[in-house]
Amino acid sequence: MKSTCVLAVLLSFLGLAPSSRAQVLSELSLPPNGANERAEIAHWIGLVKIMISYHSPNVHGATGADRTGHIWGELVPYGLFDQGLGPSRATPWRAGANETTTVSFSHDVRIEGKELKAGTYGLFLELDKTAPWTWIFSTNSTGWGSYQYDPKDDVLRVGVNPKDAPYTEFLNYGFDDRRRIRRLRSCSGKTSASLSRSKSPM
Repeated sequence: MKSTCVLAVLLSFLGLAPSSRAQVLSELSLPPNGANERAEIAHWIGLVKIMISYHSPNVHGATGADRTGHIWGELVPYGLFDQGLGPSRATPWRAGANETTTVSFSHDVRIEGKELKAGTYGLFLELDKTAPWTWIFSTNSTGWGSYQYDPKDDVLRVGVNPKDAPYTEFLNYGFDDRRRIRRLRSCSGKTSASLSRSKSPM
Protein backbone atom coordinates (compact mmCIF):
# COMPACT_ATOMS: atom_id res chain seq x y z
CA MET A 1 0.00 0.00 0.00
CA LYS A 2 1.20 3.43 -0.80
CA SER A 3 0.97 6.53 1.30
CA THR A 4 1.59 10.19 0.86
CA CYS A 5 4.19 12.83 1.26
CA VAL A 6 3.95 16.03 3.24
CA LEU A 7 5.64 19.35 3.67
CA ALA A 8 4.84 22.39 5.77
CA VAL A 9 1.27 23.66 5.84
CA LEU A 10 0.37 27.32 6.23
CA LEU A 11 -3.01 28.55 7.45
CA SER A 12 -4.14 31.87 6.01
CA PHE A 13 -7.18 33.85 7.01
CA LEU A 14 -6.29 37.24 5.55
CA GLY A 15 -8.20 39.06 2.84
CA LEU A 16 -11.23 36.77 2.94
CA ALA A 17 -14.49 37.56 1.23
CA PRO A 18 -17.44 37.76 3.69
CA SER A 19 -18.74 34.30 2.76
CA SER A 20 -15.27 32.78 3.11
CA ARG A 21 -14.75 34.58 6.41
CA ALA A 22 -18.01 33.18 7.74
CA GLN A 23 -16.95 29.68 6.73
CA VAL A 24 -13.60 30.07 8.49
CA LEU A 25 -15.19 31.52 11.64
CA SER A 26 -17.67 28.65 11.79
CA GLU A 27 -14.74 26.25 11.70
CA LEU A 28 -13.05 28.08 14.57
CA SER A 29 -16.03 27.69 16.89
CA LEU A 30 -16.79 24.07 15.98
CA PRO A 31 -14.67 21.08 14.97
CA PRO A 32 -13.68 21.77 11.33
CA ASN A 33 -16.00 20.00 8.91
CA GLY A 34 -15.75 16.35 9.85
CA ALA A 35 -12.45 17.06 11.62
CA ASN A 36 -10.92 17.69 8.18
CA GLU A 37 -9.03 20.88 8.95
CA ARG A 38 -8.98 23.74 6.50
CA ALA A 39 -5.50 24.43 5.14
CA GLU A 40 -3.74 26.67 2.64
CA ILE A 41 -0.17 26.68 1.44
CA ALA A 42 1.40 29.31 -0.78
CA HIS A 43 4.83 29.60 -2.31
CA TRP A 44 6.61 31.88 -4.73
CA ILE A 45 8.68 30.31 -7.49
CA GLY A 46 10.38 33.20 -9.24
CA LEU A 47 7.58 35.60 -10.20
CA VAL A 48 4.92 32.92 -9.91
CA LYS A 49 2.82 32.64 -6.77
CA ILE A 50 1.12 29.27 -6.30
CA MET A 51 -1.54 28.66 -3.67
CA ILE A 52 -3.33 25.43 -2.79
CA SER A 53 -6.49 25.55 -0.64
CA TYR A 54 -7.94 22.32 0.72
CA HIS A 55 -9.36 20.44 3.69
CA SER A 56 -7.08 17.81 5.19
CA PRO A 57 -8.44 14.32 5.95
CA ASN A 58 -6.42 11.82 7.94
CA VAL A 59 -5.76 8.10 7.97
CA HIS A 60 -7.66 7.33 11.16
CA GLY A 61 -10.71 9.48 10.39
CA ALA A 62 -13.14 11.18 12.75
CA THR A 63 -13.95 7.97 14.64
CA GLY A 64 -10.32 7.00 15.17
CA ALA A 65 -10.69 3.79 13.16
CA ASP A 66 -7.40 2.70 11.61
CA ARG A 67 -7.85 2.88 7.83
CA THR A 68 -4.22 2.16 7.01
CA GLY A 69 -4.07 0.10 3.84
CA HIS A 70 -7.70 0.87 3.02
CA ILE A 71 -7.43 4.33 1.46
CA TRP A 72 -6.38 3.90 -2.16
CA GLY A 73 -8.76 1.75 -4.13
CA GLU A 74 -11.22 1.48 -1.21
CA LEU A 75 -12.06 4.72 0.59
CA VAL A 76 -10.86 6.54 -2.53
CA PRO A 77 -11.90 4.27 -5.44
CA TYR A 78 -9.84 3.76 -8.55
CA GLY A 79 -11.11 5.42 -11.71
CA LEU A 80 -14.23 7.59 -11.87
CA PHE A 81 -16.99 6.69 -9.43
CA ASP A 82 -20.57 7.59 -8.52
CA GLN A 83 -20.83 9.15 -5.07
CA GLY A 84 -24.61 9.26 -5.26
CA LEU A 85 -24.66 12.99 -4.52
CA GLY A 86 -24.96 15.92 -6.91
CA PRO A 87 -25.44 15.74 -10.67
CA SER A 88 -22.19 13.96 -11.54
CA ARG A 89 -22.26 10.17 -11.84
CA ALA A 90 -18.59 9.75 -12.77
CA THR A 91 -16.31 11.70 -10.46
CA PRO A 92 -12.58 11.75 -9.72
CA TRP A 93 -11.34 12.25 -6.17
CA ARG A 94 -11.59 15.81 -4.83
CA ALA A 95 -7.93 15.70 -3.75
CA GLY A 96 -8.89 16.60 -0.20
CA ALA A 97 -12.14 16.77 1.78
CA ASN A 98 -15.25 18.94 1.90
CA GLU A 99 -15.16 21.75 -0.69
CA THR A 100 -13.35 21.38 -3.98
CA THR A 101 -9.58 21.62 -3.58
CA THR A 102 -8.26 24.61 -5.54
CA VAL A 103 -4.91 25.66 -6.95
CA SER A 104 -4.12 29.21 -8.06
CA PHE A 105 -1.34 30.51 -10.30
CA SER A 106 -0.48 34.21 -10.53
CA HIS A 107 1.14 33.77 -13.96
CA ASP A 108 0.93 31.34 -16.86
CA VAL A 109 2.83 28.12 -16.13
CA ARG A 110 3.72 24.76 -17.62
CA ILE A 111 2.61 21.63 -15.81
CA GLU A 112 4.52 18.54 -16.92
CA GLY A 113 5.44 20.52 -20.03
CA LYS A 114 1.84 21.54 -20.81
CA GLU A 115 0.66 25.16 -20.86
CA LEU A 116 -1.78 26.38 -18.20
CA LYS A 117 -3.05 29.96 -17.97
CA ALA A 118 -2.91 32.01 -14.78
CA GLY A 119 -6.03 31.61 -12.65
CA THR A 120 -7.75 29.46 -10.04
CA TYR A 121 -8.68 25.87 -10.84
CA GLY A 122 -10.48 23.02 -9.18
CA LEU A 123 -7.92 20.27 -8.55
CA PHE A 124 -8.98 16.63 -8.87
CA LEU A 125 -7.16 13.33 -9.03
CA GLU A 126 -8.19 10.17 -10.86
CA LEU A 127 -6.49 7.08 -9.47
CA ASP A 128 -5.61 3.99 -11.45
CA LYS A 129 -4.54 0.66 -10.02
CA THR A 130 -1.96 -0.18 -12.67
CA ALA A 131 -1.43 3.02 -14.70
CA PRO A 132 -0.38 6.59 -13.88
CA TRP A 133 -2.70 8.71 -11.75
CA THR A 134 -4.22 11.72 -13.53
CA TRP A 135 -4.21 15.25 -12.12
CA ILE A 136 -7.16 17.23 -13.44
CA PHE A 137 -7.33 21.04 -13.55
CA SER A 138 -10.91 22.27 -13.93
CA THR A 139 -12.47 25.68 -14.44
CA ASN A 140 -15.07 24.61 -11.86
CA SER A 141 -13.38 25.62 -8.62
CA THR A 142 -16.38 26.46 -6.41
CA GLY A 143 -18.25 23.18 -5.96
CA TRP A 144 -18.53 20.85 -3.00
CA GLY A 145 -16.10 18.00 -3.41
CA SER A 146 -16.41 16.59 -6.90
CA TYR A 147 -20.20 16.24 -6.85
CA GLN A 148 -20.52 18.86 -9.61
CA TYR A 149 -17.55 17.59 -11.62
CA ASP A 150 -18.02 17.75 -15.40
CA PRO A 151 -15.24 16.75 -17.81
CA LYS A 152 -16.22 19.60 -20.14
CA ASP A 153 -14.71 21.96 -17.55
CA ASP A 154 -11.29 20.27 -17.71
CA VAL A 155 -8.55 22.51 -19.05
CA LEU A 156 -5.61 20.21 -18.36
CA ARG A 157 -5.07 16.55 -17.51
CA VAL A 158 -1.60 15.19 -16.72
CA GLY A 159 -0.52 11.70 -15.74
CA VAL A 160 2.02 11.03 -12.98
CA ASN A 161 3.26 7.85 -11.34
CA PRO A 162 2.55 7.62 -7.59
CA LYS A 163 5.54 6.84 -5.42
CA ASP A 164 6.12 5.43 -1.96
CA ALA A 165 6.76 8.09 0.64
CA PRO A 166 7.20 8.37 4.41
CA TYR A 167 4.00 7.87 6.38
CA THR A 168 1.94 10.91 7.24
CA GLU A 169 -1.31 10.92 9.21
CA PHE A 170 -2.85 13.98 7.53
CA LEU A 171 -3.13 14.97 3.88
CA ASN A 172 -0.68 17.74 3.13
CA TYR A 173 0.51 19.65 0.11
CA GLY A 174 4.01 21.06 -0.08
CA PHE A 175 6.69 22.34 -2.43
CA ASP A 176 9.74 20.23 -3.12
CA ASP A 177 12.98 21.72 -4.53
CA ARG A 178 10.94 24.75 -5.72
CA ARG A 179 10.25 23.09 -9.04
CA ARG A 180 7.56 20.64 -7.93
CA ILE A 181 4.16 20.73 -6.35
CA ARG A 182 4.34 17.67 -4.15
CA ARG A 183 0.99 16.12 -4.04
CA LEU A 184 0.45 14.47 -0.82
CA ARG A 185 -2.14 11.87 -0.45
CA SER A 186 -5.16 12.32 1.67
CA CYS A 187 -5.56 9.71 4.33
CA SER A 188 -3.21 6.95 3.35
CA GLY A 189 0.18 7.59 4.80
CA LYS A 190 2.72 6.50 2.19
CA THR A 191 2.06 7.77 -1.34
CA SER A 192 3.10 10.88 -3.18
CA ALA A 193 2.24 12.12 -6.65
CA SER A 194 4.34 15.05 -7.83
CA LEU A 195 3.72 17.61 -10.53
CA SER A 196 6.60 19.47 -12.12
CA ARG A 197 5.87 23.07 -13.06
CA SER A 198 7.90 25.71 -14.80
CA LYS A 199 7.36 29.31 -15.79
CA SER A 200 5.67 29.63 -19.16
CA PRO A 201 7.88 31.33 -21.78
CA MET A 202 6.90 34.95 -22.39
